[in-house]
Amino acid sequence: MFGIGGSELAIIGVVLLAGLPLYFLPSIVAGVRRHHNLFGVVLLNLFAGWTMIGWIAAMIWAWAAPGDRTPHAAAVLSPALTSCARCGSPRQPDWAFCPKCGAPQPA
Repeated sequence: MFGIGGSELAIIGVVLLAGLPLYFLPSIVAGVRRHHNLFGVVLLNLFAGWTMIGWIAAMIWAWAAPGDRTPHAAAVLSPALTSCARCGSPRQPDWAFCPKCGAPQPA
């Protein structure tokens, strides 16, 4: 008499299918952006996302810039080093690839 019918199960299914991607949106954003700390964002989203503050923190973290963009001290002290064309990290002029991001470098 008080059981769940077919229409109620369909509604629950639709809510779950729409709610799970919304709940894990910070993790999805971090994955698409190839965040350097994807695992941390996923863990925060998984375990603290239900608090809404945790979900907002995970979303902010997922959209945060992936690392420090300031020049390294070695690049300032050694004029023989050049900067990567893609990420700006210091590299030797004769290196074919950047050691930080792996981007090919002009000769």
